[in-house]
Amino acid sequence: MSVHQMPDSAPHYSQQLERDALGQMLSAAGTFDAYIGSGLQRADFFKPAHGMVFDAITAVEARGVRADVVTVGLELRKLGTFETVGAAYFVGLTDGHVRPSTEAVLFIAAELAELGGKRELLAALSSGSVADLAERVDRAVTRTVDQRRIYDAAGQLEAIRADTVRDDAGRLWLGLPTLDNILEGLRPGEVFGLMARPGIGKTLVLGHITRSVAETPFGHVFFSLEMPAAQIVDRIAGAHFGMNRHTLRDRLKGGALDVGHYERAFSRFVLVDAPGLSVADMSAKLRQIQSSTLRDVPLRMVTVDHLGLVGGDRKMNTYDRVSTQARELKELAKRFNVTVMLAVQVNREAGGDGSKELGLGSARDSGVVEEAMDYLVAMRRLDRSQTLSAFEREKYRDVLFAKVVKNRHGAPDTEIAIRFDARTLQLSEDLNLIAEDNDLSKIAAMAGRRR
Repeated sequence: MSVHQMPDSAPHYSQQLERDALGQMLSAAGTFDAYIGSGLQRADFFKPAHGMVFDAITAVEARGVRADVVTVGLELRKLGTFETVGAAYFVGLTDGHVRPSTEAVLFIAAELAELGGKRELLAALSSGSVADLAERVDRAVTRTVDQRRIYDAAGQLEAIRADTVRDDAGRLWLGLPTLDNILEGLRPGEVFGLMARPGIGKTLVLGHITRSVAETPFGHVFFSLEMPAAQIVDRIAGAHFGMNRHTLRDRLKGGALDVGHYERAFSRFVLVDAPGLSVADMSAKLRQIQSSTLRDVPLRMVTVDHLGLVGGDRKMNTYDRVSTQARELKELAKRFNVTVMLAVQVNREAGGDGSKELGLGSARDSGVVEEAMDYLVAMRRLDRSQTLSAFEREKYRDVLFAKVVKNRHGAPDTEIAIRFDARTLQLSEDLNLIAEDNDLSKIAAMAGRRR
């Protein structure tokens, strides 16, 4: 067995994180220094082939030369380890890794250090030697102490900045800059609700967020309780490749689509289309996925589309059942240390024609739904209004209006316009488009009369 074919299921080891770190170092200038500054060490690489590549990168960078596939490949040959690592495996390290960023580097370095420490202690416990155990624990403690700093006045604000960056490393972002700025990222253990009437575009937005999460080191499991997998992937893959569903399907059928590119981009994304799953069923599925498909990847996002289709005790009335499910999903977020992204249908009265402004009480059989949410974003489409004229509706064609109606870490905010390309379903914020007061007044007045 060659060194790059070592077992990938060893305890306290993530092949994907090790590959991400090396792939980033080989692809982006300055990333090696960022990892070293974050405390990454040679011992943090479990797989021998990865350790050999890290040694070669270190040797190249020590000479003041930029480490890349060419320079590190030559260094591996010089060290006599190129054939041991394997040419194909080495070159493949630059494929499918997470885009280098401060947040990604901090997260991966911390995770690899933690895994390395656990392997150290496991080896010591297995040896049966008290002296060996004490020595390894001392090394772990020494490493932690060595990473501490004495802060002078110039470094004290830098400490705040660094702490903020570390905090951000565990957050997820929607890929919609204005909303991200309002919410300041989604933290593990929290629930994000996306509320609208049916057909407005919730699944479209969930697909956009899926693409954003795919650029992080984190795993994402999407439970589609209504749409089959093909319809979900139509939206995600179409936006990814920038083509409509018909072109996408034609190219896929004809073998003209770059399937490998999609597989690399969404290697941490798992889609489950099983109707009627209860929260307990989802928990069991997550444990299964964590031990198989995402074994080497930290799970951080779970999407449920949508709340009204979650299975449960049918002996309970709808109000109590939905309220219980909302609480259970909050508990799931905390138990798995993930962000739960939850699509929520509005009740019939609140939905109207899809243009009416929504609030906290608009969720169908809301119960404690809004209480279980850390964030709730309500969406509407003004071009669906039956009150506005055709000319007035045209101004808002193919535009979602999104408003934060609950924000546990800040105040709600004004509506923002999100355009979607009707062909590719790609989303982009339009900060220049603001709904006219006269149009909003007409919509509000009609909604009030219907009530």
